[in-house]
Amino acid sequence: INRPMYPGQQGMEVLEQVREGRRTLPRSVDKSVPAELDEIIRRATSLDREQRFQSARSLAAGTNPTTAALVAVVLLGLWLLLLLTTRLHETLSRTRTVVDQRASRKAATSVGSVGKI
Repeated sequence: INRPMYPGQQGMEVLEQVREGRRTLPRSVDKSVPAELDEIIRRATSLDREQRFQSARSLAAGTNPTTAALVAVVLLGLWLLLLLTTRLHETLSRTRTVVDQRASRKAATSVGSVGKI
């Protein structure tokens, strides 16, 4: 399947979809995806903590080894995506703060120099 689980153009759009539990499960795009894999991904990405697997061991116990390995790779990718979007958000927030501070100083300097003319 060549489609992201959380489609979006910007990091924050993707982060919001993760936070709200909106995702595209593989079987909704491609019916040839095994139902077992779709169910595992649905549970693993559930917003409800009680519905999620409580450990990698509980995930592996309920699936065959090949499926468990595939899901582990998918979940690692999701974790990396969440980590990167969180870092992107933090960086953008810091950048906005610096830009806002510079703009405020520039505006204050401009106002001060207008009174001296």
